[in-house]
Amino acid sequence: MPWVKLGLYPEPSRPGTPQDNSRQERMHLTLRRETLRPPAAAARKQQERFHAFQQVYNHERPAPRLRPLDPGGLLYRLASKHAAARDGKGRAEVEK
Repeated sequence: MPWVKLGLYPEPSRPGTPQDNSRQERMHLTLRRETLRPPAAAARKQQERFHAFQQVYNHERPAPRLRPLDPGGLLYRLASKHAAARDGKGRAEVEK
């Protein structure tokens, strides 16, 4: 799993208990509201909606717990640290 290599671990929940994973449930509700209601007439248009949602959700919406980064910036930073560690560079070089 490439996500585990980046230090991101899955958070399994108990079957039939959506309250265990409320953040994911909330994200899926927002995704459905923004992209699927009503659905686009063509698959290409639907995919454009998903890409637009992804851009806003990962790079433009406020994420107070991640300040000053957005979710996309955090993922980029984790990937950069992982690549630097793999290439033998130190953490200090990555943060410059």
